Amino acid sequence: MAIRSISRVLASPEPRALLRIYAGVQAALVTLTALAPGEPSYGRGGASAETAIATTALLVLFLRRRSRLAWWISLLFDAGGAAIFTLVAVFPDGGLGFGAKALLAALLSAAATAILVSPSVERFVAIRPHRAPDEPAASAPRARRA
Repeated sequence: MAIRSISRVLASPEPRALLRIYAGVQAALVTLTALAPGEPSYGRGGASAETAIATTALLVLFLRRRSRLAWWISLLFDAGGAAIFTLVAVFPDGGLGFGAKALLAALLSAAATAILVSPSVERFVAIRPHRAPDEPAASAPRARRA
């Protein structure tokens, strides 16, 4: 039942609603990373929660403005994050084990990726423009003859 309701939300024809959910997932991911103890964290390497918040806010703003570049950058961050967080969850501190925080971060990143690749969000940013099967392709406007 939960899977069906998730599929209905992702198939929603309203991409702005999905982008609001995406912003909430990103906020949860930044909050988890910043406040919960363990890895991943913003403690080392020069990254900060403020940088993550500003980057996320800009990406969401440009996604709402139908930016393809923001879509690709978000997809790269979220899909890459899901893969890296999964590895950190399986191999915490360099050894075989289990990292609950990293696993939750991987699930949040995977959810964000699923939202980005949903058909309505892809159409919204014109990655895959929607065209009815019987609709002819748009042609260039013809020049008027004088």
